[in-house]
Amino acid sequence: MLVLLMVFGATSFARAESKRGLSFLEFIKGITGKKVAVKAMDDDKEVADRAFLTSIKNTKTELHINENGVVEARGLKVTSLRGAALVANLTLGSGTIVFTLTTDNDTKFNEISNGRVTLADVAVGDMLNITGNLASPTADLVINSGILVQARTVHILKIVKMVKPQEIKTITGVVRTVSSSPQSFALSISDAKSFKVQVSSATKITKGSVAGTFADIVPDLKARVTGLVNAETNVIEASEIQVTVSAPATIRTILEGKLKATPNTIGLPAKLILAVNGVDYTVMVTAQTSILNRLWLTIPLASLRVGDEVRAFGLVNTEAKTSEATVVRDISL
Repeated sequence: MLVLLMVFGATSFARAESKRGLSFLEFIKGITGKKVAVKAMDDDKEVADRAFLTSIKNTKTELHINENGVVEARGLKVTSLRGAALVANLTLGSGTIVFTLTTDNDTKFNEISNGRVTLADVAVGDMLNITGNLASPTADLVINSGILVQARTVHILKIVKMVKPQEIKTITGVVRTVSSSPQSFALSISDAKSFKVQVSSATKITKGSVAGTFADIVPDLKARVTGLVNAETNVIEASEIQVTVSAPATIRTILEGKLKATPNTIGLPAKLILAVNGVDYTVMVTAQTSILNRLWLTIPLASLRVGDEVRAFGLVNTEAKTSEATVVRDISL
Protein backbone atom coordinates (compact mmCIF):
# COMPACT_ATOMS: atom_id res chain seq x y z
CA MET A 1 0.00 0.00 0.00
CA LEU A 2 1.31 3.46 -0.88
CA VAL A 3 0.96 6.08 1.85
CA LEU A 4 0.74 9.70 0.76
CA LEU A 5 1.69 12.72 2.87
CA MET A 6 0.52 16.26 2.03
CA VAL A 7 2.50 19.10 3.56
CA PHE A 8 0.99 22.57 4.14
CA GLY A 9 4.05 24.66 5.03
CA ALA A 10 5.60 23.68 8.36
CA THR A 11 2.51 23.69 10.52
CA SER A 12 -0.22 21.55 8.97
CA PHE A 13 -0.38 18.11 7.43
CA ALA A 14 -2.97 15.78 5.99
CA ARG A 15 -2.46 12.11 5.23
CA ALA A 16 -4.50 9.89 2.97
CA GLU A 17 -4.09 6.32 1.86
CA SER A 18 -4.76 4.58 -1.41
CA LYS A 19 -6.63 5.98 -4.39
CA ARG A 20 -9.32 7.50 -2.18
CA GLY A 21 -6.65 9.40 -0.29
CA LEU A 22 -5.18 10.82 -3.47
CA SER A 23 -8.54 12.19 -4.64
CA PHE A 24 -8.90 13.80 -1.21
CA LEU A 25 -5.53 15.51 -1.65
CA GLU A 26 -6.72 16.90 -4.95
CA PHE A 27 -9.92 18.09 -3.21
CA ILE A 28 -7.91 19.88 -0.52
CA LYS A 29 -5.74 21.52 -3.14
CA GLY A 30 -8.83 22.73 -4.95
CA ILE A 31 -10.49 24.41 -1.96
CA THR A 32 -7.34 25.83 -0.34
CA GLY A 33 -5.46 26.86 -3.46
CA LYS A 34 -2.32 25.57 -1.74
CA LYS A 35 0.36 23.88 -3.79
CA VAL A 36 0.60 20.25 -2.70
CA ALA A 37 3.82 18.36 -2.17
CA VAL A 38 3.20 14.60 -2.33
CA LYS A 39 5.84 12.22 -1.05
CA ALA A 40 5.91 8.41 -1.23
CA MET A 41 6.60 6.74 2.10
CA ASP A 42 7.22 3.25 3.38
CA ASP A 43 4.12 1.11 2.98
CA ASP A 44 4.61 -0.33 6.46
CA LYS A 45 1.86 1.38 8.49
CA GLU A 46 3.84 1.54 11.72
CA VAL A 47 6.81 3.13 10.02
CA ALA A 48 4.57 5.57 8.19
CA ASP A 49 2.73 6.58 11.37
CA ARG A 50 5.98 7.01 13.24
CA ALA A 51 7.41 9.24 10.50
CA PHE A 52 4.22 11.26 10.33
CA LEU A 53 3.97 11.78 14.09
CA THR A 54 7.60 12.82 14.23
CA SER A 55 6.88 15.44 11.58
CA ILE A 56 3.86 16.90 13.35
CA LYS A 57 4.92 16.82 16.97
CA ASN A 58 5.07 20.64 17.09
CA THR A 59 1.97 21.34 15.05
CA LYS A 60 -1.48 22.52 16.21
CA THR A 61 -3.63 21.20 13.38
CA GLU A 62 -3.66 17.86 11.59
CA LEU A 63 -5.98 15.76 9.48
CA HIS A 64 -6.06 12.02 8.71
CA ILE A 65 -8.46 10.23 6.34
CA ASN A 66 -7.90 6.56 5.53
CA GLU A 67 -9.14 4.40 2.68
CA ASN A 68 -12.30 3.52 4.62
CA GLY A 69 -13.28 7.16 5.10
CA VAL A 70 -12.32 7.26 8.78
CA VAL A 71 -11.52 10.85 9.77
CA GLU A 72 -9.31 12.16 12.57
CA ALA A 73 -8.85 15.92 12.83
CA ARG A 74 -7.25 18.17 15.42
CA GLY A 75 -7.51 21.91 15.87
CA LEU A 76 -10.97 22.60 14.44
CA LYS A 77 -12.56 25.90 15.52
CA VAL A 78 -16.35 26.00 15.91
CA THR A 79 -17.92 28.78 13.80
CA SER A 80 -21.64 28.02 14.15
CA LEU A 81 -24.19 25.62 15.64
CA ARG A 82 -26.92 24.07 13.48
CA GLY A 83 -29.15 21.98 15.70
CA ALA A 84 -27.48 18.59 16.07
CA ALA A 85 -24.69 19.65 13.70
CA LEU A 86 -21.58 21.75 14.23
CA VAL A 87 -19.75 23.83 11.64
CA ALA A 88 -16.02 24.18 12.26
CA ASN A 89 -12.98 25.40 10.35
CA LEU A 90 -9.62 23.67 10.08
CA THR A 91 -6.79 25.99 9.04
CA LEU A 92 -4.04 24.34 7.01
CA GLY A 93 -1.27 26.76 6.14
CA SER A 94 -2.96 29.70 4.44
CA GLY A 95 -6.04 27.65 3.48
CA THR A 96 -9.17 26.76 5.45
CA ILE A 97 -11.36 23.65 5.22
CA VAL A 98 -14.95 23.86 6.43
CA PHE A 99 -16.25 20.82 8.32
CA THR A 100 -19.91 20.08 9.02
CA LEU A 101 -20.04 17.60 11.90
CA THR A 102 -23.28 15.67 12.36
CA THR A 103 -23.93 14.17 15.79
CA ASP A 104 -26.38 11.65 17.20
CA ASN A 105 -27.00 9.70 20.41
CA ASP A 106 -23.89 7.60 19.76
CA THR A 107 -21.56 10.60 19.51
CA LYS A 108 -19.37 10.87 22.61
CA PHE A 109 -18.46 14.34 23.90
CA ASN A 110 -15.81 15.15 26.47
CA GLU A 111 -14.09 18.30 27.63
CA ILE A 112 -10.52 18.66 28.85
CA SER A 113 -11.39 20.01 32.30
CA ASN A 114 -14.93 18.73 32.95
CA GLY A 115 -14.84 15.21 31.51
CA ARG A 116 -18.04 13.93 29.89
CA VAL A 117 -20.26 16.68 28.48
CA THR A 118 -23.00 17.02 25.84
CA LEU A 119 -23.60 18.84 22.57
CA ALA A 120 -25.16 21.69 24.55
CA ASP A 121 -21.75 22.45 26.08
CA VAL A 122 -20.18 23.24 22.72
CA ALA A 123 -19.92 26.96 21.97
CA VAL A 124 -18.80 29.06 19.03
CA GLY A 125 -15.06 29.67 19.34
CA ASP A 126 -14.31 26.29 21.00
CA MET A 127 -11.44 24.23 19.62
CA LEU A 128 -12.16 20.56 18.83
CA ASN A 129 -10.38 17.30 18.19
CA ILE A 130 -12.73 14.87 16.44
CA THR A 131 -13.00 11.38 15.02
CA GLY A 132 -15.70 10.18 12.67
CA ASN A 133 -16.57 8.98 9.20
CA LEU A 134 -17.05 10.76 5.91
CA ALA A 135 -20.78 11.12 5.21
CA SER A 136 -23.03 12.20 2.37
CA PRO A 137 -25.48 15.14 2.52
CA THR A 138 -29.10 14.28 3.28
CA ALA A 139 -32.38 15.99 2.49
CA ASP A 140 -32.44 17.70 5.88
CA LEU A 141 -28.74 18.64 5.93
CA VAL A 142 -27.32 20.24 2.82
CA ILE A 143 -23.83 21.74 2.74
CA ASN A 144 -22.54 24.00 0.00
CA SER A 145 -18.83 23.27 0.43
CA GLY A 146 -16.35 21.52 2.67
CA ILE A 147 -16.43 18.09 4.29
CA LEU A 148 -19.38 16.34 5.94
CA VAL A 149 -18.42 14.05 8.83
CA GLN A 150 -20.57 11.85 11.07
CA ALA A 151 -18.79 12.46 14.37
CA ARG A 152 -18.04 9.55 16.70
CA THR A 153 -16.07 11.43 19.35
CA VAL A 154 -15.78 15.17 19.96
CA HIS A 155 -13.09 16.34 22.34
CA ILE A 156 -13.65 19.97 23.37
CA LEU A 157 -10.66 22.12 24.18
CA LYS A 158 -12.41 25.02 25.90
CA ILE A 159 -11.13 28.54 25.27
CA VAL A 160 -11.38 30.64 28.40
CA LYS A 161 -11.49 34.24 27.24
CA MET A 162 -9.44 36.46 29.49
CA VAL A 163 -11.56 39.55 30.07
CA LYS A 164 -9.91 42.55 31.58
CA PRO A 165 -11.66 43.41 34.83
CA GLN A 166 -13.85 46.47 34.96
CA GLU A 167 -12.47 49.22 37.15
CA ILE A 168 -13.69 52.47 38.63
CA LYS A 169 -11.58 55.16 37.00
CA THR A 170 -11.58 58.87 36.30
CA ILE A 171 -10.83 59.85 32.71
CA THR A 172 -10.48 63.35 31.29
CA GLY A 173 -10.99 64.18 27.64
CA VAL A 174 -12.89 66.26 25.10
CA VAL A 175 -16.55 65.70 24.30
CA ARG A 176 -17.12 64.78 20.64
CA THR A 177 -20.48 63.43 19.43
CA VAL A 178 -23.48 63.50 21.79
CA SER A 179 -26.54 61.20 21.62
CA SER A 180 -29.74 62.03 23.49
CA SER A 181 -31.45 58.63 23.15
CA PRO A 182 -30.05 56.80 24.95
CA GLN A 183 -28.03 59.46 26.68
CA SER A 184 -24.36 58.99 25.84
CA PHE A 185 -21.42 60.79 24.31
CA ALA A 186 -17.98 60.10 22.87
CA LEU A 187 -15.08 61.21 25.06
CA SER A 188 -11.82 61.59 23.14
CA ILE A 189 -8.60 61.33 25.12
CA SER A 190 -6.30 61.33 22.07
CA ASP A 191 -6.45 61.23 18.29
CA ALA A 192 -6.41 57.43 18.39
CA LYS A 193 -8.49 56.59 21.47
CA SER A 194 -11.96 57.46 22.69
CA PHE A 195 -14.59 56.10 25.09
CA LYS A 196 -18.35 55.84 24.88
CA VAL A 197 -19.77 57.37 28.05
CA GLN A 198 -23.18 56.05 29.10
CA VAL A 199 -25.28 58.46 31.19
CA SER A 200 -28.14 57.36 33.44
CA SER A 201 -30.58 59.07 35.80
CA ALA A 202 -28.18 58.27 38.62
CA THR A 203 -25.26 60.09 36.97
CA LYS A 204 -24.27 63.28 38.78
CA ILE A 205 -23.48 66.11 36.36
CA THR A 206 -21.79 69.38 37.29
CA LYS A 207 -20.83 72.31 35.10
CA GLY A 208 -18.01 74.23 36.64
CA SER A 209 -18.95 74.48 40.32
CA VAL A 210 -22.72 74.27 39.93
CA ALA A 211 -25.17 71.46 39.22
CA GLY A 212 -25.67 70.70 35.56
CA THR A 213 -27.81 68.60 33.24
CA PHE A 214 -27.18 66.39 30.23
CA ALA A 215 -27.91 69.43 28.04
CA ASP A 216 -24.69 71.01 29.36
CA ILE A 217 -22.65 68.27 27.66
CA VAL A 218 -21.87 69.62 24.20
CA PRO A 219 -19.12 68.91 21.65
CA ASP A 220 -15.66 70.43 22.15
CA LEU A 221 -16.07 70.95 25.91
CA LYS A 222 -13.64 69.27 28.27
CA ALA A 223 -15.14 66.71 30.64
CA ARG A 224 -13.92 64.68 33.58
CA VAL A 225 -15.76 61.35 33.84
CA THR A 226 -15.73 58.96 36.79
CA GLY A 227 -17.33 55.54 36.44
CA LEU A 228 -17.01 51.85 35.68
CA VAL A 229 -14.61 51.47 32.75
CA ASN A 230 -14.71 48.41 30.51
CA ALA A 231 -11.25 48.28 28.93
CA GLU A 232 -12.39 45.67 26.39
CA THR A 233 -15.28 47.67 24.92
CA ASN A 234 -14.04 51.18 25.84
CA VAL A 235 -17.38 51.93 27.51
CA ILE A 236 -17.75 53.99 30.71
CA GLU A 237 -20.84 53.67 32.89
CA ALA A 238 -20.63 57.17 34.32
CA SER A 239 -21.39 57.86 37.97
CA GLU A 240 -20.13 61.45 37.85
CA ILE A 241 -19.41 63.91 35.03
CA GLN A 242 -17.73 67.26 35.52
CA VAL A 243 -17.99 69.58 32.53
CA THR A 244 -15.15 72.06 32.54
CA VAL A 245 -16.05 75.69 31.97
CA SER A 246 -13.05 77.34 30.39
CA ALA A 247 -11.78 80.38 32.24
CA PRO A 248 -12.16 83.53 30.12
CA ALA A 249 -8.99 84.63 28.38
CA THR A 250 -8.58 87.96 30.21
CA ILE A 251 -5.73 90.38 30.39
CA ARG A 252 -5.32 93.85 31.89
CA THR A 253 -4.28 96.04 29.00
CA ILE A 254 -5.02 99.15 26.89
CA LEU A 255 -7.31 99.14 23.85
CA GLU A 256 -6.78 101.97 21.40
CA GLY A 257 -9.01 102.68 18.42
CA LYS A 258 -11.78 104.75 16.86
CA LEU A 259 -14.96 105.31 18.84
CA LYS A 260 -17.65 103.60 16.75
CA ALA A 261 -20.74 104.09 18.96
CA THR A 262 -21.62 106.13 22.01
CA PRO A 263 -24.20 105.27 24.70
CA ASN A 264 -27.88 105.87 23.96
CA THR A 265 -28.27 107.17 27.47
CA ILE A 266 -26.34 109.55 29.69
CA GLY A 267 -26.72 107.31 32.72
CA LEU A 268 -24.26 104.73 34.02
CA PRO A 269 -23.37 102.01 33.51
CA ALA A 270 -22.98 102.50 29.78
CA LYS A 271 -21.36 100.84 26.77
CA LEU A 272 -18.98 102.20 24.16
CA ILE A 273 -18.10 100.43 20.91
CA LEU A 274 -14.40 100.77 20.09
CA ALA A 275 -13.01 99.58 16.74
CA VAL A 276 -9.48 98.24 17.33
CA ASN A 277 -7.60 97.07 14.24
CA GLY A 278 -10.85 96.13 12.54
CA VAL A 279 -12.29 94.33 15.58
CA ASP A 280 -15.16 95.80 17.59
CA TYR A 281 -14.80 95.76 21.39
CA THR A 282 -17.55 96.57 23.86
CA VAL A 283 -16.15 98.87 26.55
CA MET A 284 -18.11 98.83 29.82
CA VAL A 285 -18.17 102.18 31.61
CA THR A 286 -19.31 102.38 35.26
CA ALA A 287 -19.40 105.03 37.97
CA GLN A 288 -15.90 103.93 38.97
CA THR A 289 -14.51 104.55 35.45
CA SER A 290 -12.41 107.71 35.04
CA ILE A 291 -13.24 109.58 31.78
CA LEU A 292 -10.40 111.90 30.71
CA ASN A 293 -9.25 114.03 27.79
CA ARG A 294 -5.77 114.11 26.24
CA LEU A 295 -4.60 116.49 29.01
CA TRP A 296 -5.74 113.96 31.67
CA LEU A 297 -8.54 116.22 32.77
CA THR A 298 -11.90 114.76 33.79
CA ILE A 299 -14.67 115.20 31.23
CA PRO A 300 -18.32 114.06 31.07
CA LEU A 301 -19.18 110.90 29.16
CA ALA A 302 -21.37 112.93 26.81
CA SER A 303 -18.23 114.75 25.54
CA LEU A 304 -17.08 111.64 23.63
CA ARG A 305 -17.86 111.71 19.89
CA VAL A 306 -18.04 109.01 17.25
CA GLY A 307 -14.74 108.95 15.33
CA ASP A 308 -12.63 110.19 18.27
CA GLU A 309 -9.39 108.38 19.02
CA VAL A 310 -9.97 106.68 22.37
CA ARG A 311 -7.84 104.64 24.73
CA ALA A 312 -9.54 102.30 27.23
CA PHE A 313 -7.55 100.70 30.05
CA GLY A 314 -8.98 97.76 31.99
CA LEU A 315 -9.61 94.01 32.10
CA VAL A 316 -10.00 92.78 28.49
CA ASN A 317 -11.62 89.47 27.55
CA THR A 318 -10.01 88.59 24.22
CA GLU A 319 -12.58 85.86 23.49
CA ALA A 320 -15.73 87.86 24.29
CA LYS A 321 -14.18 91.09 22.92
CA THR A 322 -15.11 93.12 25.99
CA SER A 323 -13.31 95.51 28.33
CA GLU A 324 -14.21 96.43 31.89
CA ALA A 325 -12.64 99.89 31.74
CA THR A 326 -11.16 101.67 34.73
CA VAL A 327 -9.92 104.58 32.54
CA VAL A 328 -11.34 105.90 29.23
CA ARG A 329 -9.22 108.67 27.64
CA ASP A 330 -10.34 110.60 24.55
CA ILE A 331 -7.04 111.78 23.00
CA SER A 332 -8.91 113.71 20.32
CA LEU A 333 -10.16 116.24 22.91
